[in-house]
Amino acid sequence: MMDDAKLDQYYSLKPVDFSVLDRLELYQIIPPQQSPSDLSLKIDLRSHRTTDNRRLCLSFSGIVNLRLVPWSSFVQFPLIEIRPIGDQHWENLKYEVKEVENNTLSFFCRDFDATIKDVE
Repeated sequence: MMDDAKLDQYYSLKPVDFSVLDRLELYQIIPPQQSPSDLSLKIDLRSHRTTDNRRLCLSFSGIVNLRLVPWSSFVQFPLIEIRPIGDQHWENLKYEVKEVENNTLSFFCRDFDATIKDVE
């Protein structure tokens, strides 16, 4: 497996502590002329602990093969796993993303960012 600072940073944020969906935003940037569009996804997750006001904010770009199948009206992603796929030489795709416990979310993407925000 290749070294990836973004993955190291993501897992250092302890994503398993954030499982309750707060916000999911899917948007598409349509460029002029013949250029391909860019599908992006933002996910904000809150902690399952009610005393924790922080949010794990994930932003993904260059999304393909998006699959989202919530099992109920209360949506949780117990662990979103992100793994590198650059060694598979898929055009412009660097990561596979999937929710591993319930298999409710999966896709491939070109890039991502992960941050923690304090919300009051």
